[in-house]
Amino acid sequence: AGEYPERAGRPGPGEVPTDEAERWPIRRHDSHVQYRERQQQGAPPFEGGHAFYPPPNLRSSLALRLSRLSPLLLLAAALVALAVFFAPGGQPAQAQTTTVWSATLTVGDLTGSLGYRLSPSAGTLSDRDFTYGGVNHGVNRLNLNSGGQLQILFDTSLATGLRTGTLHVGSTQFSFADATFHSIGGDTHASANWSNTGLSWSVGDTVSLSLTEGSATAPPPTTTTEYWSDTLAVNAVDYGFGCGYRTGQPNCLSALNLYGFTYHEEAYQVMLVHVAYGDTLQFILDRDPVDADGTRTERARMALNVGDSQFLVKDAMVSYGIADGNVWTNEDAWVLTWTNSGLSWSEGDSVSLSLVTLPVGGL
Repeated sequence: AGEYPERAGRPGPGEVPTDEAERWPIRRHDSHVQYRERQQQGAPPFEGGHAFYPPPNLRSSLALRLSRLSPLLLLAAALVALAVFFAPGGQPAQAQTTTVWSATLTVGDLTGSLGYRLSPSAGTLSDRDFTYGGVNHGVNRLNLNSGGQLQILFDTSLATGLRTGTLHVGSTQFSFADATFHSIGGDTHASANWSNTGLSWSVGDTVSLSLTEGSATAPPPTTTTEYWSDTLAVNAVDYGFGCGYRTGQPNCLSALNLYGFTYHEEAYQVMLVHVAYGDTLQFILDRDPVDADGTRTERARMALNVGDSQFLVKDAMVSYGIADGNVWTNEDAWVLTWTNSGLSWSEGDSVSLSLVTLPVGGL
């Protein structure tokens, strides 16, 4: 009982098998002992195209041994992972960041806000200067207003490694990627602003500050970047209201507080902004803005904010060149026109304006 039929022609008692097939009849499930004896006696691993499988009790034994081994394998794998994760000295391996500037702020009264200002002098910084990428930088102002808005103003523009960096104020971190940037005047003074910071200072407080660099490659922007903002004192001009550039007309130099701005380290000038009769909005710069890499990828996401309304560059009619009378005064001027703007201005109005680029996917 329990024996499997053997191949016909098996040698009888005392007979010597004549070939391998006669020596080793097919037995799929020998007993545990028989299986090992057959292997020790040289049984081939395969016979007639069939493998000699271990019997059930042996397979169970092997499964039991493997189940006992599995926790050891898992432990070994965990130890290898920990060895990779932990740096020498037993500390977790972390991405290294470089501190490019650190200082201590003694908070002063800036009249309307608190912090530090270079000129006119208010508050103090233990060190306002640092060098990054071979360029000397200085902090001209760092202030916190009563609404919790934090601003830091540099005396230069910022390289990508800084624009993707982090400002540390005490134990609080502010990513420049989350800041709203302004470029002050026609200079290259970068100003970063954060709203609703939750910070609270008093005159005489000391605050530790540092700036760590980020990636030299800018990630796709996730926030709106502001390059210019101002308040327009509306005047009557040719064909409408606003400010212009023609001789004898109220020009933008006097109607705007800040008619120049910086875009990717290049200075640009606002030459005209007006609403013509029939609610056509026109905005003119001295030339077409170019991105840092020579393309206009970011510029294509530019928008002009007028009060609560926003006008996308991609929706504007674009032309080039302006004239004063019959004389071309600037053939490179970048002229944007939006019809049916819905705007209506009158002389004496005060209108907020800003020029921004929207985040990728924000159009």
